[in-house]
Amino acid sequence: MKAIFTIPKIVKPKDVNKDWVIYFRYNGTPIRKKYGINYIKDLKKRQAEAELICQGLHIKLKKNWNPLVPDFEENLQFQPVLLFLP
Repeated sequence: MKAIFTIPKIVKPKDVNKDWVIYFRYNGTPIRKKYGINYIKDLKKRQAEAELICQGLHIKLKKNWNPLVPDFEENLQFQPVLLFLP
């Protein structure tokens, strides 16, 4: 059975002024996202963080996660609740 996704990879442009992205395909659709890694200035730390993100995405994809459908949990906005007790 052929997988419907590719393994996420880190794309590092040769131009240091351009952003790194995580790239993979899902069901033929290319997915390119930054995931906030470009805020990390230390390149070794950025590489380590990007590798962790790739591993996490790969695990989610193997568990049938569909990146084309928004995650319900990620879109929740929690409002603080104030309790007034007598």
